[in-house]
Amino acid sequence: MEFADLLSFFKERMAQAYTEQIWAVTLMGSMNAFVILNAAKLAERRTKLLSWGVGIGALCAILFIWSRQGIFQYYNALAKKMIAEHAPVTLPDPTWIQAAASKAVGWSGVLLYSLVVAGMTWASLRVLKKKKKQ
Repeated sequence: MEFADLLSFFKERMAQAYTEQIWAVTLMGSMNAFVILNAAKLAERRTKLLSWGVGIGALCAILFIWSRQGIFQYYNALAKKMIAEHAPVTLPDPTWIQAAASKAVGWSGVLLYSLVVAGMTWASLRVLKKKKKQ
């Protein structure tokens, strides 16, 4: 494969991993919105089983989000290495602060997505518990 083709492939894989993270958050948001909006009806049934399902779904979504981030980071590292090897000049190594900032930016999205899923799940479970007591 040519340099440009390989780099394009890496970029496509990175974009796919990012898109899959967004879809996981969106699906969990939809599920939790359904549970919250229909909590009164759902509380009449097996709330313990439903609560377990919501919790396990959230855990799986968070693990999926982190796995996609690992894939993104893998292809990102390959692309950076490939660009550095084919650069016409030697690029200077980033300072420790630049490297730390790059890592923070790279992981901030996955942390945000995980917190959003956890927060939606917490809200969903709280509403279910409240409706069960009524």
